[in-house]
Amino acid sequence: MNYTFALCLLRFALIFMNRGTTQKIFIAAIVAIIAAGLLYFIYRTSRAYVSGPSITITTPADYAAFSTSTATIIGTAERVQDITLDGRSITIDDKGNFSETILLMPGYNIETISAHDQFGHVTQKRLDLVYIAPKTAVSTTTATST
Repeated sequence: MNYTFALCLLRFALIFMNRGTTQKIFIAAIVAIIAAGLLYFIYRTSRAYVSGPSITITTPADYAAFSTSTATIIGTAERVQDITLDGRSITIDDKGNFSETILLMPGYNIETISAHDQFGHVTQKRLDLVYIAPKTAVSTTTATST
């Protein structure tokens, strides 16, 4: 319903009705506005409660292979109060974006991002990464005795 239309109706009622009825309509309109605001607040709060926290990892992809020993995990988090990467707290900006550089061990690496919201709901994302270490040349020298 258009607010302008509602205001015109209220003005019409105020002009053409007697004083006692006008006050009752005004009070009823104020109560209705407060009730609508309260219902909207309850809706938004319950929606956040039901949805719980959300984590989206933008980069790198799961099972990505790296030739360097570092990787940067980039993503977004919604409706979170606290977020951790392998048990270590990480920071997010006001839009929920995070970017964290990690050190990879040669071979298979498992990174876990956990988040919880103000209601105690927890969500986790697991990221499997592979670091293919460069092969080092092994020198084979033979000892000669004289």
